[in-house]
Amino acid sequence: MEPGGVVRHRRIESLNPDVSHRPRLGVKIDAAGYASLVGTECEPTAATLFGLGRQDNKGRTTYAIVSEEYGVVQWSPSKKEIYVEFLGDAPIDTTFSLVDRGAV
Repeated sequence: MEPGGVVRHRRIESLNPDVSHRPRLGVKIDAAGYASLVGTECEPTAATLFGLGRQDNKGRTTYAIVSEEYGVVQWSPSKKEIYVEFLGDAPIDTTFSLVDRGAV
C-alpha cells in the first residue's frame, strides 16, 4: 500500500473472548443515532467492511480505520470508548498500530 493509500473492504476480527460468539467487528447505530463498534456476525455488510488508510505518526506506521458507510473509527479518551463518526473536513485524530501475531 502506498503512503496515504487506502485498502478497502477488509473485515476486522476481534480476539476479545467476551465477544467470541460474534468474532467480527461492525458498526451498530443506537436509537439516538450514536454509532459504536461492536462484535457482530461474519457476514460482509456495509457495517462490517472497513478501509485502512496508512498515516505516518511519530515515525511509526499507523492506520485510520474507515467505514465508507458510517465514518471513521475513533477513540474518546474522556469516555474511554470507541465510536464511529463522519468527520467532514476535520483531520483524523485516531489512528491505530496493527500487530501481526500470525495464525491464531
